[in-house]
Amino acid sequence: MGTVLTETENFDLAVEGPSTLSHASSAEMRENLTKLVNRDRYLISRVAAAEAGDVLRPSLHALDVSRFTFGTGTPLVWRQSDVTDEGTLLRNLEAPKKGVLTGVRARILPIGGHAGLPGTMPKLELYRQPLLSSAPVLVADATDTSANVTDYELGHNVELTGLSESLQVGNALEYFVVFRGEAGANSLVGLLLLDLYGICG
Repeated sequence: MGTVLTETENFDLAVEGPSTLSHASSAEMRENLTKLVNRDRYLISRVAAAEAGDVLRPSLHALDVSRFTFGTGTPLVWRQSDVTDEGTLLRNLEAPKKGVLTGVRARILPIGGHAGLPGTMPKLELYRQPLLSSAPVLVADATDTSANVTDYELGHNVELTGLSESLQVGNALEYFVVFRGEAGANSLVGLLLLDLYGICG
C-alpha cells in the first residue's frame, strides 16, 4: 500500500474480507487481501474532517427524552406529542477532534392553528461535558425569536451562533445538545424537529 492515499466518498468495488467470504478458497482470499493492501484511496469521514462549513449531526437516538416521540407520522422525525411542559430532547453531538464548533442549528416546523405565540417558546441549548467531571457546563442557549404566529408556523431555525469551541485532540470533552419545545398559553401538540446539527468553522 502506498504512503499517500487520496480521498473518495465511495469505492467502485467492494473488498471482501475473510468474515464475508463464504467457504473462500486460498486463491480468493489472496486476491481480496491483495486488493485491500494495494488500495490507493480511503473513504472520506466528514465527522473526522471537520472542515469549515461541515456539519456535525447528533446521534439519531435521544439520550433523554420527554414530551417527544419519534416516527409517529410523515416525515419520520421527532414530534412534540405533549405540551404539559416544553419537554426535553437530549442528544449527543459527535464532535470530531479537529476544528472549531461555531454554531448549532435546529430546524423546526410548528403545527398550524396557534391563537398566539406560545407562552414558552422553543429553545436550544449546548452543553460541554468534561470527561473527568460529572458536571456539564452550559456553553450557550437560544430561544425562538419569531415575532408573530405567521412567522412561527413557517419552517424556521432556532440557532446558536458565535461559538468558538475548540475540538482539538486532548480536550477530553463531549458535547450535548438539548432541544426544548413549546408550552404554556397557546401551545399546541405537533411541533416537528426537522433537523439538528452543529457547524464547524
